[in-house]
Amino acid sequence: MSKALAAALAKLSRADNGVLAGSSLTTAQRRAADDFARRTGAVALQRSGRGTVYRILQPAVVEQHWRHLSPDGLAFDGQSAPEDQPARAGHIGQFRDSKGGQHGHEHHYVLLKTTRPDLSWQNEQGEQVALGEQTRLQGAAALDVSLPTAWQCPGPLWLVENQALFDRTDWLPDDSASLIYYRGQLSRALLAWLQRLQIGGSLVFFPDYDGVGLSNYCRLHEALDPPPQFWLMPHWAKKLQRYGQPQLWKTQLDTWLSAEQYLRAHCSDPELMELLAQMKALGLALEQEAVWL
Repeated sequence: MSKALAAALAKLSRADNGVLAGSSLTTAQRRAADDFARRTGAVALQRSGRGTVYRILQPAVVEQHWRHLSPDGLAFDGQSAPEDQPARAGHIGQFRDSKGGQHGHEHHYVLLKTTRPDLSWQNEQGEQVALGEQTRLQGAAALDVSLPTAWQCPGPLWLVENQALFDRTDWLPDDSASLIYYRGQLSRALLAWLQRLQIGGSLVFFPDYDGVGLSNYCRLHEALDPPPQFWLMPHWAKKLQRYGQPQLWKTQLDTWLSAEQYLRAHCSDPELMELLAQMKALGLALEQEAVWL
């Protein structure tokens, strides 16, 4: 509520003559402004034509509450945050919370490794990352995928959703590959980076077989040309029947149904279509660690 109220008071403070159209506020901000008006009497809600407006009656009270919620009070002081100030630091000044407002980080990193000790990646400037050596020495390497640099990956590249599959690679059908570990949702920065990436082999996607995993594959399928291969573990049908999880299926059902609609319209992989049919018939999802069972 405090974030919504802070945002509502900020908009009120910038309004001409202290009058703001109700349509300028989000639903959460309107609820916060209505509650503030009832508690303090510093703001009035009035009819205006077919809509409503908020009118400041006691500017000093509004400013006092705004400064309490937003220590820097930039909207009142007519200031702007320093250009070199990290966004999350600015959110603390505005909302007393680093996650206030749009709280994504400017930089996005991925962990990657390879099963080949001599493998190196090269960027468009000719600079190299000795991925095999870094994997041997450190266990993995990191790249900032928010940078506009284009990289070349020799050989196949696998995207895996869970750390266990990244840590231990004896499940890989190809013993000469690079791997990237992503967690949960694929970020927009990673998708954009993959669009720039030049891969010497195939791009293979191995997620959990659930709503989130299939939704991520839809995003990859739509963003990349050609789309990546969706990898199905050996004997997946038997494993789905034996180890499948009904609760995971239920909690992600809406996401799964949306992914199914997209894939049936845009994907022609018969084995993936069979996976969709089996999951739906059984009401089960399967986590990728079942590859070792």
